[in-house]
Amino acid sequence: TAQDFWLLLVTKVTYIKNMQEKTCPRCGAKFICRHDDDITKCQCASVQLTPEARQYISENYTDCICVNCLREILNNKLWQSF
Repeated sequence: TAQDFWLLLVTKVTYIKNMQEKTCPRCGAKFICRHDDDITKCQCASVQLTPEARQYISENYTDCICVNCLREILNNKLWQSF
């Protein structure tokens, strides 16, 4: 029905609006951030950071960084050389 169509359209527009294309401040890669929509569905939710990694990131970056950089920071323990 027309009502179902408009409801679906509004839902999709809201979903897309809540996703943000960002540029990683660390490597320059473009990625989709869902921090404002549903953080559990964001790419970063797949990386389990240690408290040390979280502190390193918060002290060095003011915005989201891409999942590849999150993994690199975690796997290489970059906070130890900080």
